[in-house]
Amino acid sequence: AKQTARDQVRAATERWQNTIQRELLDPEIPRAEAPQLISQLDSARLSFVIGAAGSGKSAVINQVVKELKSQDAEVLAFRLDRCEDFNSIEKLGEELVLSKSPVVSLRRAADKRDAFLVIDQLDAISLMSGRLPNSYDAVADLVDEAMALDIHVIVVCRLFDFENDHRIRKIND
Repeated sequence: AKQTARDQVRAATERWQNTIQRELLDPEIPRAEAPQLISQLDSARLSFVIGAAGSGKSAVINQVVKELKSQDAEVLAFRLDRCEDFNSIEKLGEELVLSKSPVVSLRRAADKRDAFLVIDQLDAISLMSGRLPNSYDAVADLVDEAMALDIHVIVVCRLFDFENDHRIRKIND
């Protein structure tokens, strides 16, 4: 059977959630930052979740994604550190097993509903410590394309890389 954009987006997000949930405490600890971030999403088109390594960024984002899905929003979440080197949005789409670019797939999946693109482990493209520094332009293009199509973008990054890689701070400037 041919998978729809919605099936593909949900499968990609589920793969991301599975990698996160393996690392979380059980039972999960509700994080105060999650409802704070959700309340800011209406006004902010681009949100950064920044913290030290191991500070619980993934736990916060996992709770945010669950809440957004419960509000009938469409979410595409993925980890850059699990991707192979890519130099275009289309190649990233292939990495995520999507038939189109991530943004086009997400927009189609959402139809007229709210759509959220969650880019986890942005530090993977950092000049300082990332293993995919050549993928920066494709990620910057992805963020620009998402914003142009009225998709909210949530970027998750380690504090060290946010402070030390000027390119990360400039995403969507």
